[in-house]
This record gives sequence, structure tokens and C-alpha cells, in this order.
Amino acid sequence: MQPLPDSLPTDTGKVALGRQLFNDVRLSADNTISCASCHTLSTGGVDGKKVSSGVGGQLGLVNAPTVFNAALNDKQFWDGRAATLQEQAGGPPLNPVEMASRSWSEIIDKLKQDSSLTQQF
Repeated sequence: MQPLPDSLPTDTGKVALGRQLFNDVRLSADNTISCASCHTLSTGGVDGKKVSSGVGGQLGLVNAPTVFNAALNDKQFWDGRAATLQEQAGGPPLNPVEMASRSWSEIIDKLKQDSSLTQQF
């Protein structure tokens, strides 16, 4: 076990881009669900439901864990199947029950249509 750091290195540009992507429904197949749909920052980073719902109202098997301080978790997801936050973040957009996008290419093609977002990258 490691002690909690006093701070984490941040890049303000990446933080702004991350905030925008966290709230972007284009990560979902039908443009209705964002990360923030289940990880509501105003309610502790959770949706408060017994099980979270995704595209088309499909119900998952678990509720959304908080995203607060998730970078400090030594494992991600309730079952620890992702070792890093980066690995975890890649799961929900391609999960057929959650955000249901078929591929990263599909998502990237949608995002590339936004010239402002492309410049931020």
C-alpha cells in the first residue's frame, strides 16, 4: 500500500478536454449517454441507482462507482478487472449495455467532425 500523494500532476488543457469528453454524448452509439450520465458529479460521482442504465434504457448488472479520486484506486471497476484508470475509461464506450459504440473508429469519426474539439487534441 502506498500513501496518498499530496497532489497529482495535471495539465490544464488535458483537464479541460477531459471534462468536455466526460460530458460528451457522442461517445455513445446513439448520442444519448455520456460518462456524466451515470457519474453525476453533483451527486458524488454516482447516479444513485441500484443498477445503472445505458443506451436504450438497458440495465447493467451493477451501479456506477464514484469517479471521485478514481486515479488513486489501485484497481478499477467494482471487480477490479482494470488495473489503471486509463484502462477503465476505455471500457464503457464499447460496452453494448452501457454506451454501445461498436469501435473507437466510430467514436473518433464522430469527434473529428467537431473542428473545435479536434484543435484541443
